[in-house]
Amino acid sequence: MSSRVDAVDDDDRCVHMTLRAETVDGRREEHALTMRQWYRDELVPLLHSAGFATVEICSGVNENTLVYIATRRGGDMG
Repeated sequence: MSSRVDAVDDDDRCVHMTLRAETVDGRREEHALTMRQWYRDELVPLLHSAGFATVEICSGVNENTLVYIATRRGGDMG
């Protein structure tokens, strides 16, 4: 497994990457990935407008990471 950063867009707060998985017999897959940074005040309203009734915010692995636990209206988790 390997990854490569292809581009960083500071204005859009995102990183474009390529992930590659390769087996010992030579088979490989590559996939593009875009990681975007969101602020709490941006993300919570988006989750509510997407149909989530409650949003719980917990501390993540460090002070710069938050974990969002969102529940849909009526308790439907799917």
